[in-house]
Amino acid sequence: VCNVHRYVTHRKMNEKDLERKSHDLGERIKELNCLHSFSKFIEKQGISLKEMFGQTLEVLQQSMQYPDVTYARIHLDGEDFRTDNYSETRWNLKSDLKANGSTGFLEVGYLEEKPLHYKGCFLHEEILMIEEVADTLERSIERKKNKDVLERNEAELNAIYENAPLLMLLVDQERRVVKLNSHAAKLGETTQDRAMGFRGGEVLR
Repeated sequence: VCNVHRYVTHRKMNEKDLERKSHDLGERIKELNCLHSFSKFIEKQGISLKEMFGQTLEVLQQSMQYPDVTYARIHLDGEDFRTDNYSETRWNLKSDLKANGSTGFLEVGYLEEKPLHYKGCFLHEEILMIEEVADTLERSIERKKNKDVLERNEAELNAIYENAPLLMLLVDQERRVVKLNSHAAKLGETTQDRAMGFRGGEVLR
């Protein structure tokens, strides 16, 4: 009887251990899927910060141990981006965001108390995942803002070049026209397309 009891107890322990390992594996797969999905849309050409933040929050929400009661928020420069179920609670994690003069934080939390793990209700791997997402967001925000500044400056320079009341030509090393402003086109009685490839003097004869 004792041997049977020990066998049953040992079998139950093995089953619980297997169940725990299966659960842990499922959580690791969710975390890997989160980082994979995040890396795909974060590099998408033309994506706006609003779209980037919205997809980030959605992916994070589904990647936590208890997605049904998970909320997420990105706060940047006084502006909030939240999941629809957002409601601030004491069961949350925050990771700072600092990028190109912008400041804020990434927040992930639970709407209700859950069993204690590494830090409050959160697994150690979840904390690492959130920190990794925050670090990548910082780099993406900085890259996006730098790109916006460059595009804005380029547009301003193009407007000045095009509308300047001066004859302005851009030529290559062989002094062939690659660009001219409207004033030069008017004087040469030509167009941008027609002037391309000609020498500056030929255009303005």
